[in-house]
Amino acid sequence: MKNEVESEVSSWLKSILFALIIVFICQQFLFTPVTVKGESMEPTYENDDRIVVAKIGKPERFDMVVFYAPDVEKNYINRFTR
Repeated sequence: MKNEVESEVSSWLKSILFALIIVFICQQFLFTPVTVKGESMEPTYENDDRIVVAKIGKPERFDMVVFYAPDVEKNYINRFTR
């Protein structure tokens, strides 16, 4: 009986660890959550809206892009207009 419980706990821990690794990889390389600060993107996005940003793909005209400004150490969201 004790061996069955240890096996079940081990199975759950492996599954949880695997799921956390998948989430970490997705967040680092594919998607990331961002909170909008400020009213500059209204009415599309309002202050404190939460969005998920894709890190892959080429932006097209009028897409929303999020970029990091190292001089002020903040993320900015803007409309891509090239």
